[in-house]
Amino acid sequence: METIPVELHLAGSNNWAVAPERTSTGRPILASNLRVSQPVLKEDFAIVYTLPNHSMKKEIEAERDRLMTYLRQKLGNGAIRLELVVDEAEAEKFAYTPEEKYEKFRAKNPALDQLRKTFDLEL
Repeated sequence: METIPVELHLAGSNNWAVAPERTSTGRPILASNLRVSQPVLKEDFAIVYTLPNHSMKKEIEAERDRLMTYLRQKLGNGAIRLELVVDEAEAEKFAYTPEEKYEKFRAKNPALDQLRKTFDLEL
């Protein structure tokens, strides 16, 4: 089964990108979670959204009704549904703690370690 990026079916309306701001006033965690990856539209109007961990999935699940109401209205399609998938391999792309962030930056730029030592900086 071929997957098609959702934005192709939004006809340039960019509804997924707008959804976090519209549905999450005062909900920065939800807005952040909705920017983690790109949704994919599969057959029967299933929007598949992949997340790196279960806590992000739980946050989106808590706001599912509000998000789906918004998307159904904007897309003019009451048949769409949201499938949230956790792919823990994706978690490796994200750095959560200061130590993880430092290691990720250091891997990209080894000179960062020398800079930290020169100025006697701590994490």
